[in-house]
Amino acid sequence: MRKYVPVEAIINLSETQKGALRDLWQPEQYDRIIIPICQDVERDLYSYEIYVIKDIVINAINQDKRFNTFRVPVHGYDYYQMFFEVAPVTDPAISEEFAQLDDDTIEDYDNDNTDDDVDSEIFFNKEECLPFLDISQLMAMIFSNQLTSNLSIERYDGVFRCLVAGEEFENENLCDLLWEAVKKML
Repeated sequence: MRKYVPVEAIINLSETQKGALRDLWQPEQYDRIIIPICQDVERDLYSYEIYVIKDIVINAINQDKRFNTFRVPVHGYDYYQMFFEVAPVTDPAISEEFAQLDDDTIEDYDNDNTDDDVDSEIFFNKEECLPFLDISQLMAMIFSNQLTSNLSIERYDGVFRCLVAGEEFENENLCDLLWEAVKKML
C-alpha cells in the first residue's frame, strides 16, 4: 500500500489548488517537501526533488501593518514569512528508501550525516514548497476543514470507501482515496 501521494499528482495541481494546499498544510519538523529546481529558465523547465525539513524559521514582516486602515487585524500570514531549513535527499536510490522511513530514523540519519565544518544550510520559503503528503497529513487536512470534518472510511472486497461531507470516494488504495477527498477541498 502506498503511503505517500505521488509527486506527479501534487505538481500537476493548478496554481490555485497549490495555494490552497499550502494554506491547509501545517508544516512540522521532519516533514518531507517537494522543491522545484529550475533546469532551463528559457523553456521554464523544472525538476522536483524531495527534501526534509530540519527546522522552521518564522520571520516577521510588515510589523507596522498589523492593522488595516480601519484598525481591523489582518491575517497572520500577512505579516510573517515561513522558511524551512532543509536537508536534500539527492541519491535517487536513497530517495525511494528515504520516503518509506519514519521520523525517528530520519532524525538519526540527519544527526549522523551532519558535518559541522561545512556550511550546508539550505533555506526555502514555504511559498516555494509543496508538501510531500502522507496518509496522516491527508487525514489531518480533512479534519482541519470545518466543512468536511465528518469522515467515514470502510473497506469492502479490497476497495476503500470514504464518505466526506456527504460525498463518497472509492479506491483500492487508501492514500489515493484520501488524496481525491483533499483535492475536492482545494
